[in-house]
Formats: sequence, C-alpha cells, structure tokens
Amino acid sequence: EKEFLQYANAIERNSNHPISTAIAQKVENLNLNNSYSVEDFKELAGYGVSAKINDKNVIFGNSKLLKQNGVKIEEEKNTNYLVIDGSLVGNVTFKEEIRPYLEKTLEKLKKVNVKEVIMLTGDNNENANKIAKQIGISKIYAELLPQEKQKRVKELKQIGKVIFIGDGINDSPVLAEANFGISMGEGTEIANSVADGILISNNIATLPEIIKIAKKTMGIIKFNIFFSLVVKAVILTLGVLGFAPIWLAVVADTGVSLLTILNSMRVLHSS
Repeated sequence: EKEFLQYANAIERNSNHPISTAIAQKVENLNLNNSYSVEDFKELAGYGVSAKINDKNVIFGNSKLLKQNGVKIEEEKNTNYLVIDGSLVGNVTFKEEIRPYLEKTLEKLKKVNVKEVIMLTGDNNENANKIAKQIGISKIYAELLPQEKQKRVKELKQIGKVIFIGDGINDSPVLAEANFGISMGEGTEIANSVADGILISNNIATLPEIIKIAKKTMGIIKFNIFFSLVVKAVILTLGVLGFAPIWLAVVADTGVSLLTILNSMRVLHSS
C-alpha cells in the first residue's frame, strides 16, 4: 500500500487536480518518502496522467485510460488505477465530500435570476446523479470528456448565456467556449489563463454576490451613459440656439463627470 501511494503521489504531484491533493494529503499523513524521480510527465485530459518513474512506464487514471493502453479491468466506481510497465498493481477509490454551503448557494443563484444550474462532469452517471440529488441540481451530463463538455456548452449557448465554472486542465476548452468562464482560485495555470474571471477565494459561494454586483455595475454604467448623453444634447441644443454661453457648457461638462463618478461609487455598497 505504501509503495502504491508513493508511485501515485510521484506521478500526481505535478498536477493540482483534487485527486492529486487527496493523495498528497494521505502521503503526508503517513510520512512517506516522496523522492521518486519523474520524467516525461503528461496530463491526459479526461483520462489521467502518465510518466516514467525510476525507469518504469507508469500510468495512473480511470478505466478509459486503461482501456486505451490495453489493460483489462472490472470497472469500479470513482476509481483510479495504477499501472506499472503494463501491469495493474493497484487502485484507489475516492469519496466525494460536498461543501456544506452548496445548497444555499444554488438558492441564492435563483434569486439573482440564474435560470438553471447544470452539472457537466467526467464522473460516472451513478455518482454524478447521487451528488446532484444531494445538492438539488436537476440536470446533469456525466461521463464527459473535455471536448464533450465543450459541445454541451455550445448547445446550451443556443438557449441563453452560459457561465461555466471549472478548475482543471480538462475545463480549459469549456471555459473558453462559455459566454463567461470562471476559474477557481486554485485552478490550473491554463484554466486561469483562458477564463474571463477567477474566484480568488476558491469559494463558489461568492458567485451569487458577484453576479449581483455585476448587474448593479452594468445598470450604473448604462444610466451614466444615458445621463451624460442627454445633458450634453440639451447643452449643445441650447448652444446652437444661442441660449448657452461657453461657461455653462464647461460647468455642465465638469458637473456631468462629477455626478457620474459619484453615482458609480454606489457599487461599493452593493452588498
């Protein structure tokens, strides 16, 4: 078991996937040696990882990755397998822990007029349905590869605007495809680079408040533009008719700028 964890940690430590974090925590708790040399590391989006460790060819990933490499298994739920030089040496099963604030977050999203929350996941159908039921998501698409997630988002964009939240290298194509992609603060570098926004706090519970502030900000911007154009149009018309001296035009221009700045400061009190 210890040797299995050492190999799994060695190959996964170059990734910041939640699986990698879980294995690293387990290895740390057991005070295991983490000095294995890793070469030719590759992250295979939607499948797992591969590398050469101590001159051995190692892959660590899901059943799809094993099938690609000709390794036969009896498929298990939420399981990652370790294969060394073509031989299956062990597997590890992960238990999902749902963040306690998610259910309330979904309720708050509805209050800021988010029409529907949909889960797109590479996880198996049974596990995805179980989690979706626990937190109150009615629509899920499971067992998706990155390109399949991207295809789903394209389809959803035909219905309305799509915000997508993801954190890993698997999510980068979808983050780029969505109308607005949000990467979690601890997401991969590539996910952060293609996202339109980053949740620095790594806390999805802040999303409803972010949407609320964004809507209020857009409302203020639209009002400021409309107000500025109306005032300038009135002053310009009065000027053409000879009723507005130069000093009034200057005062109006400065006054409009000051008023729009003061109006913009209302966004600071959005919460």
